[in-house]
Amino acid sequence: MFWKFDLHTTSHIDQLLDREDVTLRELMEEDDVLQECKAQNRRLLLFLSQDHCMQELVSLITTEPPADLEERSRFKFPNIACELLTSDVSIINDKLGTDESLLEMLYHFLEQDPPLNPLLASFFSKTIGNLIARKTEQVITFLKKKEGFIGLVLKHIDASAMMDLLLRLISCVEPAPLRQEVLHWLNEEKLVQRLTELIHTGKDEERQSNASQTLCDIIRLSRDQANQMQENMEADPLLAVLESQESVTGLLKNLFEGERSEASIVNGTQVLLTLLETRRSGLEGLMDLYSQGYERSYTVNSSILNAIEPHLKDFQQLLLDPPKVKLHYRSYLFPPHSVFLLLNLQLFQKCRLVQRILDAWEENDRIQAEGGTRRGNMGHLTRIANMVVQNLEKGPVQAQITDLIKELPEDCRGRWESFVDETLRETNRKNTVELVSTHNMHSSSEDDDMESPFPNDLSLQQAFSDYQIQQMTANFVDQFGFNDEEFTAFEACCKEKIRQFDDSEEEEDIWEEKEINYATQAKSRTR
Repeated sequence: MFWKFDLHTTSHIDQLLDREDVTLRELMEEDDVLQECKAQNRRLLLFLSQDHCMQELVSLITTEPPADLEERSRFKFPNIACELLTSDVSIINDKLGTDESLLEMLYHFLEQDPPLNPLLASFFSKTIGNLIARKTEQVITFLKKKEGFIGLVLKHIDASAMMDLLLRLISCVEPAPLRQEVLHWLNEEKLVQRLTELIHTGKDEERQSNASQTLCDIIRLSRDQANQMQENMEADPLLAVLESQESVTGLLKNLFEGERSEASIVNGTQVLLTLLETRRSGLEGLMDLYSQGYERSYTVNSSILNAIEPHLKDFQQLLLDPPKVKLHYRSYLFPPHSVFLLLNLQLFQKCRLVQRILDAWEENDRIQAEGGTRRGNMGHLTRIANMVVQNLEKGPVQAQITDLIKELPEDCRGRWESFVDETLRETNRKNTVELVSTHNMHSSSEDDDMESPFPNDLSLQQAFSDYQIQQMTANFVDQFGFNDEEFTAFEACCKEKIRQFDDSEEEEDIWEEKEINYATQAKSRTR
């Protein structure tokens, strides 16, 4: 029905392409330009594949946009350009992968001084990665001609996009012989050794982290691919170097020699743990037990253990004396004792805590002596003073606080001792609330119930005692009880009921076995 009546609408891009002066920016302003490109709009693809358009697209993803542009639209065109270049359209891939001038423009992006713009670095990595997968031979040949390619990538390894680019070179190259050629090329460039060297104390922490993560990913990818390769295939040279005793020794040397830092130890240990991983065999593994690569990937190479063994003492010492951690915010990661010491020094020396307590207390006494009201923060001040006294008597920082009190000026120390012995003690006594009074308790030792406290007024107590003596007279027992007629009638009724059970004959045993006579029972019921 849709096609029968020719109801399909013509894209606005086709209308723009009808103009001879149309520009690439005008087309990129259209919302459906990417959709039309992936839909193989021939007119659009022919326009995009022109030399000046391809150069402009590459320039957009490799050149920093002007800083004065609005942030929301600053990277709009670079993002669209990247999507067009990686839309997996053959005419664009062919043009970009075979035109060496365009590849040179892309490569020039790596020659910039660090740091790279993270967003542009991701556009560059995505574009090169797409070319590695689609135009493998041409791109690999171009990159191998560049002697400083690996060095430039490692120079910008602080950008995670460069890490992704290295992993694409290792995992996305097909067929297998070409991939093996790339691995040998990377090994000749000493990729593993250079990444290991980056995990060093003197380097930037971001570079250390990305270098460590790259090595871990190389180990896992290489072992996965070794698991799938055939018996006659050559071993992965990068994995062989990583598992060698020499490489592991170099990694440990970077960890323990010179000044130790938390970042280098954490990142280096992460690589060691990855080397020591033993994978559990899943369903696919059970089906591929015949593969030598499978067996190699599930066992730890002895050379790794031989390299680690001499450094076990270093690991033990590391646990006993870890490197100091620099933290910017207060958290549970802070070493509590050392922080308490620093805070105590701050409180008692710089903040003059004791002097301020004494001054504030004396100021309150002066105000009250003049007829003023007690300050509202005196309760808090009392608690602070009590905490100081408690930590002077016991606690993890008792010795330090004692020394800090001794370092106070003589007059201040005397005022503090007098305050603690007299003023603070009297204040604490007044603030102590007795929940239960222990006076005039009349309960016996066997009584578990606690009596309520009675008033201390002597007149009330004397009146209560007189009342008790008045009640306890000689005829108290005779007076105790009920004399009303209703109670007497009730008692007589009860005696009448009980009398019928009183029998002079010997009481029968209710549990004795007797013959049951149903006729007698029935007769008695009919009465």
